[in-house]
Amino acid sequence: MSGLERREAILSQAISDPKLVSCVSPVVAAGFGIIPLRRLGDVFTVACSPRANPAAIRLLREVLDLEVVATPFEEHLIRDAIDSAYLRESPQVNFPTFRNSDFLDDPGSAAILGCEKSETFSAPGSALSPERVTFATLAFRTRLTDADAPTPGEALPRRDRSRIRLGELDVAWRLGSGGPIVFDAPDELGSLVMTQYRESEYRHLRSGGWIDDDGVESDVSPDFPLVIHPTEVQLLGLSPSGGLRFHLYDEERVVEPGQRESYLVEYHFLSYGSRMTRRIELDVLEVVCVERDSVTRRGKPCGWGPGELGRWFGLRE
Repeated sequence: MSGLERREAILSQAISDPKLVSCVSPVVAAGFGIIPLRRLGDVFTVACSPRANPAAIRLLREVLDLEVVATPFEEHLIRDAIDSAYLRESPQVNFPTFRNSDFLDDPGSAAILGCEKSETFSAPGSALSPERVTFATLAFRTRLTDADAPTPGEALPRRDRSRIRLGELDVAWRLGSGGPIVFDAPDELGSLVMTQYRESEYRHLRSGGWIDDDGVESDVSPDFPLVIHPTEVQLLGLSPSGGLRFHLYDEERVVEPGQRESYLVEYHFLSYGSRMTRRIELDVLEVVCVERDSVTRRGKPCGWGPGELGRWFGLRE
């Protein structure tokens, strides 16, 4: 049996023991990138990701109130074991987040890292009159980076480890001279028609890897809350005037018809033992609220013009 096969067998045996698995919660396992291997009294032996930040392993002692002995295993083995033991029924955990990147140096972070983040916001829903419809256009950009990854020492990402994924490009509506024009919509419109120009950069891959997801998301008659980014950015609903009610990280904002706003959210969290930084930029480009019977319908997709092209490239109008 090779060394890799032996480590696979060790992890397989560990995650088949429900009592051992229950020693840590899913958010601790995925956050710190660990699999419990053995507990003898106050000494807790775990397998960890080889790229785990040493400060994270030290803080794990405070989280578990145990003496932790961590042994690095191959990254893919750790991830597969965590998926099987902790994420099979619920594939996502809500990692605790921090405003400062040095959160691993704060002993007070231990209590926070032991539990999933709990979101608090006002009740979702629309207070808009049924006779009216809100039309909105957003630009959403996010970048995820690994603060603990060594810099590749290159100005550009490595081509062999990088790719661009292009999604849908159809916009939901356009503001014409006579008012909003909605494209290829269902017979019954809800209270909101919205277009999102979205760009997501993943720069957390090691050795200069990079993934860029670009596309246009059209939301016609969405349910509230509408998740723009999991937990951190959500459209809670509409105000009586047709304004957009946002939950943005730890606060709520309302953008009224005729207003344009830009928001920047940056936070840090622990994932598989590494500090990750998420930067989110949200631009509310237009909000229009009109009488329902004034809406023009077109049955075909909207052809792009200068406005759509400029928004795609983030240019000033």
